[in-house]
Formats: sequence, C-alpha cells, structure tokens
Amino acid sequence: MVDASTDAFIVSSRTPSPSPPSPVTPPTVGDGRPYRPCVQEMSDWLNAELKKVGVETKQVDLGNHVMDGQTLPLPNAILGKIGNDKNKKLS
Repeated sequence: MVDASTDAFIVSSRTPSPSPPSPVTPPTVGDGRPYRPCVQEMSDWLNAELKKVGVETKQVDLGNHVMDGQTLPLPNAILGKIGNDKNKKLS
C-alpha cells in the first residue's frame, strides 16, 4: 500500500494547496510560540492526506506545554493504521 501510494505523496507535497497550510512553506523560527496554531493546522492537513490514501487515523491530544510561564497547547499526534488483515502474523 505504501509503495503503491508513493506517487500520491510526492505529487501532493509539490502541488500548491489552494489554501494554507502547505507542507513545504511553514515558517522556520527558533521560538515557535506564535506558530503553534500553524503546527496544529499541519497536523490536521497531514491527517486528511493520510486518510485520502487509505490510512485509518486518529488524532490524539497531547495536552499542554509550559514555556516561560505560558501554557501552550501541544499539536495533536497522529496515529495511523494501514490494513486490517486478521490472518496476518504479527512478529
């Protein structure tokens, strides 16, 4: 499944999105506090892209992070599962 979807991932990362965010244009900064919402947008974008290629996903709230006395939300983690073959051996 992953090998078969390689082209879809490559094309989507190079194709400009009709609206932000874009995986190739996030700002690079040393202090990310002002950009936390952008990071969450990227998490949402990635989650949607994974679903488009058949990955079963779940976003998990990681809580908050205290930085310099300010409480900031952490971006969600994305858990993904590819396939559901009950007969496949797990090692």
